[in-house]
Amino acid sequence: MMMLMMLMLLMMMMGGEFDKSLLLPAAFELRQRLGRREDREKWIQDDSIPWDETVLCLALRIQRSCNYGRDAAGFGSVLDALAAGEYGSASAPNAALVGALSARLVEGLGQQEPGSDAEAIQRSLIALGFLEEGL
Repeated sequence: MMMLMMLMLLMMMMGGEFDKSLLLPAAFELRQRLGRREDREKWIQDDSIPWDETVLCLALRIQRSCNYGRDAAGFGSVLDALAAGEYGSASAPNAALVGALSARLVEGLGQQEPGSDAEAIQRSLIALGFLEEGL
């Protein structure tokens, strides 16, 4: 149920009406496509991934980490703000979202500041267990 609500909120943030017939298959398809570690390693290095797919992947991974109690860095607060629409549309990169992820990496995990938006996303996903556990 939580997943359905998250997907509904993401769709509304993208400026559309919620149509679960489109979103649920998108999450399912992404999980299927990234089911193997090799596929996740390739995906995370691909600079041509659409931003909305990146945000969906990030939301699914944060949700899974929170559900399993593996969010020591506090990425759950980023998911809450994302669901509340604080980061605007999921159709284009958002500096506030990237800043929030960077803060979790620096403050929550003691890492250095990411050098780019892509690096912030990549390192956040890695910190959340994306490569090892998938979505």
